[in-house]
Amino acid sequence: MKIRLINILLFFSVQAMAQDVSKEMEITLLPYKTVTNGAFFQVIVLSSPECYVQYLHAFDYEWGFTYTLRIKETHLENPPMDGSSYEYELLEVVSKTAVSPDYTFKMGLSRDLYLGEGADQINNFRFINDSTYRYMDEINIEYSADKGHLFDQILSQNKYIRGTFVFIDSNTIRLK
Repeated sequence: MKIRLINILLFFSVQAMAQDVSKEMEITLLPYKTVTNGAFFQVIVLSSPECYVQYLHAFDYEWGFTYTLRIKETHLENPPMDGSSYEYELLEVVSKTAVSPDYTFKMGLSRDLYLGEGADQINNFRFINDSTYRYMDEINIEYSADKGHLFDQILSQNKYIRGTFVFIDSNTIRLK
């Protein structure tokens, strides 16, 4: 009985001492977002070499710009079961710089939103015109006629394609 009481008191003492830890930091956001797998589906998220920031509330991101940001990173002592152990808060946009017209980057393209197979799949692509698709309701992807077969493979056979892209503007990228 005494050991059980000590264990219960120890448990509540440790829980009371547990707290989130925050720090301010300066990070760079890449001029493109990346596709990652969530718990059951794919998402397109912010990308930084310094930390694993995926989303910043009230931040108006534009493709084709490199950002330097001051943020607050909070390590959650008790994170949600299905979420990250970090939260990020935007403190300041230090700089926003357009990339050069010849800047290229790689990004993966996949047809299905949900991981696995099934009748409830949602297509990541929305047809815009004969040379453009909207990807994940996030960015327009243009392609030349000689690249049309790649989109045919993605859409009809659910092939995963990793392509090299250039920026047309903040709403459109082009498959090279």
